[in-house]
Amino acid sequence: MGFFLYHFSVLSLGFLLPVYFVELLLFAWATGMMMLSLIFRFGIDVQALSWTLIYFVQPLGGIFYPISILPPSIRWFSYLLPTSYVFESIREQLFTGVLNGRFIIIALVLDIFYLCLGYFSLKMSFTRSKNNGRFVRLEG
Repeated sequence: MGFFLYHFSVLSLGFLLPVYFVELLLFAWATGMMMLSLIFRFGIDVQALSWTLIYFVQPLGGIFYPISILPPSIRWFSYLLPTSYVFESIREQLFTGVLNGRFIIIALVLDIFYLCLGYFSLKMSFTRSKNNGRFVRLEG
């Protein structure tokens, strides 16, 4: 529909479309691991937090609009999210045709950091949950 109504195609991103996809996928995995570690640590009552997290990340991650229109008092938080760099790079490529490689590298470094953080927090909370018996009581 976007192509027919607005003459927009996501395929215009070219060979970088898979790069953007992988960068966003890595952040999704990291977020999923962190949410799962919170569920293992605090129980299934925390599941509501995982559903509301997306509504927190969307405006601060630059998904719908540029980071520059956010108030300066919360703009700093956007720079901690890899999604803001990915979507700013996509916007710059679509509007100017120029690739901002610095944003892609920053997003990749942040993705790796969050993946490591998610992995270690999941490993620690899974082990703790298994040792104290909370893992068995999560759904039973």
